[in-house]
Amino acid sequence: MFSLPGSRFKHASAYSWCLVAIAQLGLSAGVQAAFNVTDFEVDPAHATLGNPHEVASPSFSNFQITLFGTFDVTKCYQVTIKREGGAPCGSANSSGTDTADVFADHLVADISPNAAADFKAATDWQIEIAERAAGCTGGSSVQTFPDSPGEPYLRIRGCNNHCLLSGTTITANSDDDDDCGGQVRLCVQRSGGGTLGSGNLEYDWDLDGDGVCGVCSGGSNNRKKCGEPSDCPGGICFGGRGFDDLTTNTGDPGCLPDQPCCITVSIFSTQTVGVKVRDKGTNAPCTECKTIAVNDDDDDDDDCDDDDDGCCDDNLFCNGLETCHPSLGCKPGTPPNCNDGVPCTIDSCNEATDTCVHTPNDALCSNGLFCDGAEVCHPTLGCQPGTPPNCDDGNACTTDACTQAGGCTHTSISCNDGNPCTTDTCSPTTGCVFTNNNNSCSDGNACTTGDVCSGGACVGGPALTCNDGNVCTTDACNPATGCVFTNNNNACTDGNACTTGDACSAGACVGGPALVCNDGNVCTTDSCDPVSGCKFPNNSNPCDDGSACTTGDVCVGGTCTGGPPPNCDDGNICTTDACNPATGCTHTNNAVACNDGNACTNGDVCSGGACGGAPVSCDDGNVCTTDSCNPATGCQYANNANPCNDDHVCTSGDACSGGTCQGTPIPGCIECSTVSQCNDGNVCTADTCELGKCVFTNNMATCTDGNACTTSDVCSGGLCVGGPPLNCSDGNVCTDDSCNPASGCVHVNNVAACNDGNACTTNDTCSNGVCVGGPPPMCNDGNQCTDDTCDAVMGCVFTNNNVLCNDGNACTTNDTCSGGACVGGPPPNCNDGNGCTDDSCNPLTGCVHANNSDPCNDGNACTANDTCAGGSCDGAPVSCDDGNVCTNDSCVPASGCQYVNNSNPCDDSHVCTSPDVCTGGVCAGTPIAGCTECTMVSQCDDGNVCTTDTCQGGKCVYTNNTAPCSDGNACTTGDVCSGGACVSGAPPNCDDGNVCTDDGCDSTIGCTHINNTNPCSDGNACTTGDACSGGVCLGGPPPVCNDANGCTDDTCNPASGCVFTNNTSPCSDGNACTTNDVCSLGMCVGGPPPVCNDGNVCTDDFCDQTLGCRTVNNSAPCNDGNACKTVDICSGGVCVGSGPLNCNDGKVCTDDFCDPLSGCYHANNSGSCNDGNACTTNDTCAGGLCGGAPVSCDDGNVCTDDSCNPVAGCQYANNVSPCDDGHACTSGDVCAGGVCGGTPIAGCIECTMASQCNDGNVCTTDTCPLDVCVFTNNTVPCSDGNACTTGDTCSGGACVGGPAPNCDDGNICTTDSCDPMTGCVYSNNTNPCSDGDACTTGDVCSGGACVSGSPVVCNDGNLCTTDTCDPSTGCVFTNNNAPCSDGNACTSSDACSGGVCVGGPAPNCVDGNVCTDDSCDPLLGCRNVNNASPCNDGNACTTNDTCAGGACAGGAPLVCDDGILCTTDTCSPTTGCVFTNNNNPCSDGNACTTGDSCSGGVCVGGPPLTCDDANVCTDDSCDPLLGCRYGNNTKPCNDGNACTTTDVCSVGTCLGGPPPLCDDGNICTDDSCHPATSCVFTNNNSPCSDGDPCTTGDACAGGMCVGGPQRNCDDGDHCTQDSCTGGGCVHENTTCGACCLATGNCVDSVTMSDCLGFPGENQFRGVGFLCAGDADNNDIDDACDLGGRIPTVSEWGLVILTLLLLTGAKVYFCTRRQAA
Repeated sequence: MFSLPGSRFKHASAYSWCLVAIAQLGLSAGVQAAFNVTDFEVDPAHATLGNPHEVASPSFSNFQITLFGTFDVTKCYQVTIKREGGAPCGSANSSGTDTADVFADHLVADISPNAAADFKAATDWQIEIAERAAGCTGGSSVQTFPDSPGEPYLRIRGCNNHCLLSGTTITANSDDDDDCGGQVRLCVQRSGGGTLGSGNLEYDWDLDGDGVCGVCSGGSNNRKKCGEPSDCPGGICFGGRGFDDLTTNTGDPGCLPDQPCCITVSIFSTQTVGVKVRDKGTNAPCTECKTIAVNDDDDDDDDCDDDDDGCCDDNLFCNGLETCHPSLGCKPGTPPNCNDGVPCTIDSCNEATDTCVHTPNDALCSNGLFCDGAEVCHPTLGCQPGTPPNCDDGNACTTDACTQAGGCTHTSISCNDGNPCTTDTCSPTTGCVFTNNNNSCSDGNACTTGDVCSGGACVGGPALTCNDGNVCTTDACNPATGCVFTNNNNACTDGNACTTGDACSAGACVGGPALVCNDGNVCTTDSCDPVSGCKFPNNSNPCDDGSACTTGDVCVGGTCTGGPPPNCDDGNICTTDACNPATGCTHTNNAVACNDGNACTNGDVCSGGACGGAPVSCDDGNVCTTDSCNPATGCQYANNANPCNDDHVCTSGDACSGGTCQGTPIPGCIECSTVSQCNDGNVCTADTCELGKCVFTNNMATCTDGNACTTSDVCSGGLCVGGPPLNCSDGNVCTDDSCNPASGCVHVNNVAACNDGNACTTNDTCSNGVCVGGPPPMCNDGNQCTDDTCDAVMGCVFTNNNVLCNDGNACTTNDTCSGGACVGGPPPNCNDGNGCTDDSCNPLTGCVHANNSDPCNDGNACTANDTCAGGSCDGAPVSCDDGNVCTNDSCVPASGCQYVNNSNPCDDSHVCTSPDVCTGGVCAGTPIAGCTECTMVSQCDDGNVCTTDTCQGGKCVYTNNTAPCSDGNACTTGDVCSGGACVSGAPPNCDDGNVCTDDGCDSTIGCTHINNTNPCSDGNACTTGDACSGGVCLGGPPPVCNDANGCTDDTCNPASGCVFTNNTSPCSDGNACTTNDVCSLGMCVGGPPPVCNDGNVCTDDFCDQTLGCRTVNNSAPCNDGNACKTVDICSGGVCVGSGPLNCNDGKVCTDDFCDPLSGCYHANNSGSCNDGNACTTNDTCAGGLCGGAPVSCDDGNVCTDDSCNPVAGCQYANNVSPCDDGHACTSGDVCAGGVCGGTPIAGCIECTMASQCNDGNVCTTDTCPLDVCVFTNNTVPCSDGNACTTGDTCSGGACVGGPAPNCDDGNICTTDSCDPMTGCVYSNNTNPCSDGDACTTGDVCSGGACVSGSPVVCNDGNLCTTDTCDPSTGCVFTNNNAPCSDGNACTSSDACSGGVCVGGPAPNCVDGNVCTDDSCDPLLGCRNVNNASPCNDGNACTTNDTCAGGACAGGAPLVCDDGILCTTDTCSPTTGCVFTNNNNPCSDGNACTTGDSCSGGVCVGGPPLTCDDANVCTDDSCDPLLGCRYGNNTKPCNDGNACTTTDVCSVGTCLGGPPPLCDDGNICTDDSCHPATSCVFTNNNSPCSDGDPCTTGDACAGGMCVGGPQRNCDDGDHCTQDSCTGGGCVHENTTCGACCLATGNCVDSVTMSDCLGFPGENQFRGVGFLCAGDADNNDIDDACDLGGRIPTVSEWGLVILTLLLLTGAKVYFCTRRQAA
């Protein structure tokens, strides 16, 4: 760590980061005095930290460095930070410089690097400080921290580079001087995916390295905070426990894809722990366990904890290079790996030479097998294979082999070639000999007789005859079994005309399926006569003519004839009855007016086939009357006793009585208007006034149930219910905890099993409330190489020792304990000096001398390949067989083989000599007359294709064959050889299956086919008069297929002829009450009735078959769409509503109104209210209910239980909850009297610094984390006082000896051991060894050195190698090129090459004949065997030529039929097929041409076919395949009926369209249509209107409306003038000032009495008078002016006014110049 005397890195405690420098500053005294730099820090506000040892920032765009000390404020200081060393991550010149702000005690520099990305990626940096003059001009020396190259002053890493990915290790500083705390920056990279929000990742700890998070092996106390007991090694504790969330390293919440998430955690331990991270909330296992090595030391001393590896080196090579760990001190080095990977070398480390030694040991390579030779160990290549023994005895009549048990073996070979036509013998020189004979034999072909051996092969005799004369068997001969008569399935005839498709079956002709004689006519009786076939006589059976509109149908003359029609009248006025030929009687519902006889309906009309009307409404609006309707009399209203509502909330059982609603009071029900009227005095109910009555609702308020053993009691179901039981656990396993309902918790001592914390006691038991240790554990591990003790913390400890021992291996000596195991010493000497035994050592029994099978020499000339067997040397007998049957061979042990001539019978290898005898050591024979020797089949050709010529056994053989041949007659087929000659086959089948050709055969050219003009059938039922032409059948003209029915589509099917297919075209059935009429089953069927529903509930809708849909207004109940009206009734065809709806719900928290669409609506409001609960405030309406916000009763004291009583308000009760009193050395903290207090922890020491925690044991590290002393076992180096241990280290709080020292001196001839007092000891031995000379064996140790043994024998028994020995490598077998024999007759001039005998060039065995297969037999030499390969006989008119008897034979004749009618086909033996054009009649395949003929080799079409059928409703065309086609169209046409318009074609027929519009708009004409002349308008005398309101009784005449008499407009009023105008009668008032009502006379002056009437006149009718005007301008007519006011009713005369109103007279009041 960078440090000056008394210096300290500064950091802000509010930030979780720490800056760590790695190397000492090392300033000179002068420079230090000049700058007097005492400290520096990086401002956390400008730098974001990752790992606490690293300055880190995702951007490094800016950060600040502060240097503390004494500075001259008149000078300028320039601060630079730059890369240290090379550029593994970026350019080497990445840096940042700033002129510092100078203060008396510190400098501040803001650094902006010039290459931010490189700066972030770099690792090691250094700081330069340069002093400048005032104004920063000039300068002095630059001071660099540090002052020597390669020592980085500052290490900076980003979290991006050091996230805790798999395998990453970071160091956590858990020092004791408060500069960094124990905080670890934990980063995890997340790859891909979306953003995880904050809290979606969490971490946990692997506390003991077993890969399981959160639990220590053997215990459950884990993740403890410091000061609590822990079962984990080293007492691991954490600043916080449990899981924590991870956030991004930028401080923003959430974990972004491919970005690290970081968190700062605290850890205090000397152990190594792991951390795992997982997605939070998934309960998935933690993943990616990371190791965090905890640094426990940062005390700035000079021991090995400051990375000084030099102070840990013990100068020993073989135990590796020791290193200094920042927290653990000296760590043992890793011993050099001396394993050379060669299994057969003994690897060791030589401390004297500081090198690894690898000694080869051949014994480790032996596989104990004789036949693969003796294996050896090569120093670098490892085990090498030995040289196998040579077991060849030179005798071609034995099979030589090597066996592990018996050595070389020589087994006689079998010379039986399995051929009865050879006599088999064996020659020791050449091996098996097979001599041809002429014995009787079987050629294996059951189709030949009299077989005999010839030329070494069995030759078949004459062929076997196999004809059984049965057409239902196919006769053949099977070479394996002889004659075979195979049943076939050929066509045949069984003589029965009532079967078809007769065929052979099981060797006999079997009749096929019965002839089908069904003519499909139910009016014929169908049968079959076996002689004449099918018969169809007429019958008179009942039948069905296909029409549902006939009954009793019967067959007449072979045809079904329909009977009388059915009765379709159903007697229902509401159905229209008819008959449909397809379905029978139809009853179509109609909509005519009717009477259903029910007084409870009106507007009766037919619907759905029944008569019914709309129901009469009898609802009187009174729930207490039962309204009904009697179909006979109409509406009825009877009083009832129904339930009802009397509008009182506290009555029930409301029921009707006497036509009114009356209720019974509800006991206990209280009607209310305010909540204050509803208090029941129960704390567990909430009292409210709802909908006018009191409601008492159970609540969940806090309460007390009087039981001291329950806590947090709460109301439930209106009663106070006890809460969770009181926690009476005192945390002491030695007390039984319980609760007394009266007094509370009780703790009684027990004698339970427990753990006293001492690993050296067992079966601990409680006593007087304390855990007492039991007897010590058994710590004997049964290992002689460990010293067994017990440690109070760790338990049994087994310390390795180095005493003498026995490793149980008989192949080691002087065994010694090492590393806790018995290690074997040097091997014993097991060499017995016998070359025929392999010496080795068995770990169970010791030395083993196993007999081997190595090569040796027994001194006998009559043996060879001498080999060890049974521990001695023995050879195999020498073979003296020279392979010459004419010498007698023997062997003499002293001199070897002897050869003497004889006169034995022999074989001179010539097939045409006999007998052969030995003479002078040579075999000679006498020639056989008439025998011809051969070497190839071409020497045996007799020119006959019907013999197979072969060369067998060296002589020619001519065998008759059955090869295909030609007799020269084109009218035979399948010619075949028989008896050595060509025999004619069956005649060819010249039937071409064409009725339009006459077939025959010509002996020269073969089959002939001559065209004819016979009648025929082209297979198309849509042509007639078909005939042959040009060799093909041509169709005639098409048939006529028009049935004149618009409901059928008329077509022609080429298979069956004319087809009349019913269609579904639109049509009209003449009924206005059907729509969308459509064709069905060939007839026009009415569609569904029209929709006559006008959607108006206030009209009754029906249909008239003539006029169509009709509507009539009704008075039915209805809905006018306004939900705010109560009674809606139809009137005048519309729905009229009346009566308002009452929408008041009586709730203060709702506003009530009526929506015409939805009805009553109660909208919640937010007004002020009172919910009557003391535990709420600011009560307000919400959601239609009154409620307030809960009152906060939290007093901030964990030792009180805070609650609220709805009546009394907040309550605070003291509790006995667990708590934390803030003291690290107290436990079981609990509340009492509202205050938190704890019990002191025995043995716990509180502290403020580590110096207060020294226990004087070098093997414990004493620290003061979290103000509590912790004594943690460490693993620092120590000494156990034993010279035979090295690298002793503290373990479990004690010094434990390390591994044994390496006492191997690298000399195999000394036995190495160790004395605990003096160290390594080296004693001479007599072990087997190697003197380094590969040409000696059996080397052995003597006097501490290796002495050479006997020389190595290097004979490999191979003629093609020269054998020597090289002292460096051993036996050398050098390949030579001596002459030799490879034993193959198909090679010559054999010679050695590459250590083996290689054959020379092969002989030329090719005879140039494609019909022989040429090869070479390794025993016999060249062989030329006849084959059956494809070949060419030179005749272009044969195909599939094949070799037979060594020659090429022609195959089947070439077929020259090109399938073209317009060519004549022949064959030329020279060129092959010839196709000559002709001019025969033909068919060009186009049915639209006639008179086709051949021309130029192709068929040319004649004149086109005429297809005009003169029908405008068909489109005429010609189909090249089918001929004339007549396709129906939909063109405009004329059906000849003047009463249809827009006629159009349909299904080939012209259909009339809709009728013309014949309405002339004249009511005085009757309009109709005549099919011949179209519209007709006939005058009538109907009533009419001439448009003049002043005429009456108008009537039609002469096609016009003529007005009747004038209207009478006299209204009987004397004071009006009556007349008639264009608007009707007019009644105008007279123009006089006033009118006498009795006489109609005008009155000149008006008086008051005049205005009030005319006394004495009884005929007063009340027409008033004209206003006189307003002369005095007072807005009152002068005629009625009574002093400026309007006359009162009494002034007018109440009686007269009443009379006027009752009689309906017109009354005029003159006021304000307006007539009222």
